[in-house]
Amino acid sequence: ATAFFLASGWPAERIEHWRILLKARAIENQAWMIACNGVGTQCGTTLGGRSAVIDPLGHVIAEAGTEEEVLFAQVNPSAATTWRTEFPTLRDRR
Repeated sequence: ATAFFLASGWPAERIEHWRILLKARAIENQAWMIACNGVGTQCGTTLGGRSAVIDPLGHVIAEAGTEEEVLFAQVNPSAATTWRTEFPTLRDRR
């Protein structure tokens, strides 16, 4: 896969963990992470927002705030393929 889509309800109190883990997943999989997190309050928990698009190198291409919004980003699937060719870490998996 060149992209992973994630829908979540990550709490606001741990939103920095969300951001770090999204980057880590993109880097370790050498793939795009397109992640949507809830906002507002759900079952007594305040959700942190910060939906994001992360490229295969772990760079944040687009990130939403803590309120409801529509996020736009241009995703180039071939960027994952190119990066995997230049840095073929997945060939070492067992």
